[in-house]
Amino acid sequence: MTLPLDGKIAIITGAGAGLGAAMARRFAADGASVVVSDINPDPAKATADSIDGAIPVPADVTHEQQVQELVEQTVTEFGSLHIMVANARVGTPVPHRGNLSSRRTLHHVGQS
Repeated sequence: MTLPLDGKIAIITGAGAGLGAAMARRFAADGASVVVSDINPDPAKATADSIDGAIPVPADVTHEQQVQELVEQTVTEFGSLHIMVANARVGTPVPHRGNLSSRRTLHHVGQS
């Protein structure tokens, strides 16, 4: 039986826990080879260790060089890249209070 993602290589960012970890497990169950990426190395490793054939590659997706290295390491390890899931949260969560106009700017990406 052919699985829907047989032969596909996937990177999932923010996969150390939660939805990212669940997606990594599902992609693997559907036949993909999975690269588990997270800013925190220990959760990335724990998720990867729970998935047969997955590898952890810690990366901070707010740093372009780290994302390039993530892709390069994936291609070196698996020979290709077919799917990239940008699941990592960037920024600090802001409580949703007030009306819709107060929610227009919740995160400032790339600003210190």
